[in-house]
Amino acid sequence: MVFFALATCLLAGPDATVLAMPNSDTVSQAKLAEPQARFSYLLDFFLWHLLEEVPLLSINKTLHWKEPLEYSGWVGPLLLLFKVAVIGPAITAFAFYAGRRRAEPAPEMT
Repeated sequence: MVFFALATCLLAGPDATVLAMPNSDTVSQAKLAEPQARFSYLLDFFLWHLLEEVPLLSINKTLHWKEPLEYSGWVGPLLLLFKVAVIGPAITAFAFYAGRRRAEPAPEMT
């Protein structure tokens, strides 16, 4: 998450057109031009998407957490890369681990 937030922050540079805060005024929107604030919002953005992919729990909906940023342009493919590179393997690892735990026989008592 940190890597993708940092990469997005650096790639966006001074271009504020690819990221926007939904339903915000111009003062709040201007915060995205500051690198530290933009990085913080991007961490929230990638965390939101990570939690959105947790099956069955609807974490974001349960917490009433709306998507922190709207995006356009090249941010979409970068988000897809995040989902493929981070979320997919994480879910696969958890599923594999859960499957192995069920498949292992219980230790015998002697």
